[in-house]
Amino acid sequence: GTSRSSKMAVRYLTVVIVAFLALSASAKWYGITAGIEEPQHVDVFTMLKNTSLDTLVARIELNHSRSERLTIDTFRCEPYGTYCMFLTTDDTDSWLYNLTTDGDLLSIKTVRNATLRNINLYKYTGTAIVVALGVDSTKLIAIDQGGVVSELLDLTKYFGPRDTVPIGGTTQCGNNNDVWVTVRGTIGEPDKIIYLNAIDRKVKSVFTLQNYQMTSMWTQCNNHPPIVNHLAGLVVNGSDLMMGFVNTDGSFSALSKGTIPPPFSPSDPLVATGLLSQPIFADFFLTVYPESAQPGGPATRGYYAYGRFRSGNTMQEGVIDHYLAGASETGL
Repeated sequence: GTSRSSKMAVRYLTVVIVAFLALSASAKWYGITAGIEEPQHVDVFTMLKNTSLDTLVARIELNHSRSERLTIDTFRCEPYGTYCMFLTTDDTDSWLYNLTTDGDLLSIKTVRNATLRNINLYKYTGTAIVVALGVDSTKLIAIDQGGVVSELLDLTKYFGPRDTVPIGGTTQCGNNNDVWVTVRGTIGEPDKIIYLNAIDRKVKSVFTLQNYQMTSMWTQCNNHPPIVNHLAGLVVNGSDLMMGFVNTDGSFSALSKGTIPPPFSPSDPLVATGLLSQPIFADFFLTVYPESAQPGGPATRGYYAYGRFRSGNTMQEGVIDHYLAGASETGL
């Protein structure tokens, strides 16, 4: 009996290892950028682990208005899937682009009178859950694969007259359709986090961050039991990077740290542009650039980093020579 059980265990472990290796081999990195001084020229491409361009997948011209441009950190791909999506805006209207991983444009959805930010991808249906910033409102909306727009929650009451949702200010996915939304306060005021469920359309809690302003947010979203949501975030403090978990009392526990090498200008602070939850080889991947840099602007360089959520972990870092406005993969 023991021998048979051992053989079955070995056989099961072998199957799991083979499946994992097959998944790792099939996983693809995707990135998005705009042309140098060509903000309405958008490229989607596969990239290598060091963020260098591998293969051009699609070249898309933005032509809804002369000021339409790519929105930072809104590029998402379906895990194990066949499509990706991203947002653009001209500060009056916004557009959701949906394309296959082979580069075929599937659809473009127009949302009038709103600036859309931060896609949270519901991976089972392909619905994009996004923040819609209006003139005097902040709402969470859903755009399904058919282009149907529905309002999930009106969050306006949680925002002061000058508060906003920053770029990177919502989680990219979440177990049980949970979503976290950052309320960026005015200068000198702490950030707040709204914790909600997109299916129940209910706010679970609102809490204040005690220590830092997070520039991008991460969550575990593998839906494997036991279902435990771990909210984490990136803090950029000068040239120092910290990734860590956010506790329910709003405190921040830094687990992985890194330092951007010189040259670094304190007058042009670094900001995150392409945080990716759970790449196949690490717990997180991120890119940072000087705040003055923009997709479609002059040639620039930034830095990428990745690491593990382990106390004392040091990030692996490198230089990136193009503006990576977002990153995703199809092998989570």
